[in-house]
Amino acid sequence: MHRYIGVGTASTKEVEKKLLAHSRSHWKSDEVDEKAHLKHTPPATPNSHHTSAAQASPNTINKTRNKTNKRKVSKQHKLTAYTPTKRVRTFTEKITDNIKLPRRTEDHNFIDKNQARQPGRTPFKPFGEHKSTMASQQNKESSMQKLLEEEKKKQQTLELAFATNAQPEDEPSNEPESEEDILARKLNSLLTLRERSMIYMIDHKLHHDQVSREMSSQLITLTTDEMMEEIIREEVLKHLPQVIYENMLREVSQAIVQEQHSFTPLGPEKTRTAVDLVSRPNSSQVICSAFGIDMKRSDLACLRRTEWLNDEVINFYLGLCIERCDNSLVPVPKCHFFTTFFYTKLVEKGSYNYANVRRWTKKVDLFSKDKVIIPIHLGVHWTCAVINLRDSRFEYYDSMGGVERGKQVLKDLQKYIQDECKDKKNKVLNTGGWEMYVPDRYSIPQQENSHDCGVFACKFADFLSRDLDLSFKQSDMAYFRNRMACEIMDKRIYQ
Repeated sequence: MHRYIGVGTASTKEVEKKLLAHSRSHWKSDEVDEKAHLKHTPPATPNSHHTSAAQASPNTINKTRNKTNKRKVSKQHKLTAYTPTKRVRTFTEKITDNIKLPRRTEDHNFIDKNQARQPGRTPFKPFGEHKSTMASQQNKESSMQKLLEEEKKKQQTLELAFATNAQPEDEPSNEPESEEDILARKLNSLLTLRERSMIYMIDHKLHHDQVSREMSSQLITLTTDEMMEEIIREEVLKHLPQVIYENMLREVSQAIVQEQHSFTPLGPEKTRTAVDLVSRPNSSQVICSAFGIDMKRSDLACLRRTEWLNDEVINFYLGLCIERCDNSLVPVPKCHFFTTFFYTKLVEKGSYNYANVRRWTKKVDLFSKDKVIIPIHLGVHWTCAVINLRDSRFEYYDSMGGVERGKQVLKDLQKYIQDECKDKKNKVLNTGGWEMYVPDRYSIPQQENSHDCGVFACKFADFLSRDLDLSFKQSDMAYFRNRMACEIMDKRIYQ
């Protein structure tokens, strides 16, 4: 009879208790059977080796009772001597065939019989048979692995035989091959070998062509790089001295510019000389003559503070700028300066007239210059305009921010340079794409009074002719007035 003990979530201890109770009931049934056997034992025959209790002697009866008692004591001793776990294990080995126990899981809990019978799960094995079961399982796995390997080898052999149209080694043909079959098989082998040889040759050729293209590309790249390096090296060696010279000149010019930006003081002696030169407005004494102008003390008197500059002082100072540009030791733009009367003559009576100034450039080629600087007199205000031939643009600088007036001045100068090119070069100069640069009052220095516009115009011309930033301001005008007086007297512009 099959029994299920410990089914469900029963613990190990509960199973052991049930097994122990079952064993005790079995032992009690054995004792009852023995007692019944003793009571119903038939009387012994004279020839029998055994004697009954009625016919036996008292000694014999006592011996029998002692044996029975010893048997009871031994069974009780077994019950009390063994621990429950050890007794359960011993009994389990005896009743394995009659009792189905659930297997153990990883968390040492029992599962029910339905879970034990699910596919893929290892069935429960008795404790005594665990090692033998593991060994048999390993043997099964090794045998299965060998079978799989043999099947795999057999499949590979069949595939190879199918590829080469040959008979498999495992399944040799019992029928003898005819000469035609042998010839066909050999011919098929030759064709297969030839096909493989052709495929190999084609692959080899393609690989060779690819390697050749890659090597050719690398060779061309290396050769091109070497040629470019050689060309660059030659150009550098050719132009390096010139570059070094230009860099040196640039450094010197920057140093000079820095010194000029600092506006080196004239010194006490020069300052006293300047004050003396401008302090006699009624004197007709000629201080110096140049550029067709006799500079008198009365003309220099306009360099006093709060005085407006006149045409003689501005034209004389611009003449000094021309000499400085022609004799400069540092690279400066090639500039031509018109006098203060040029623009007035160009727009005489309020209308543009090129004929009035046509002969002003009879000895000068304006198109060989970088800049043409023109002082502009607008009745009671001085400004400065530039025809920048180098950068292809027209520029207008006003210390009072006259933007609209500047646009009109530049339109007149645009017409002038076109007419000049047509008259002197017999060419049409297209200035439609030239820039009209008219900065506002926030982009260039501005005067803060009504009498320094002439000094601002002269300094605009001075700084622009040397490509310097317009770094001066209103507070520098007193210094520039004294410096201009000394420069006019010495007939040179200080560095």
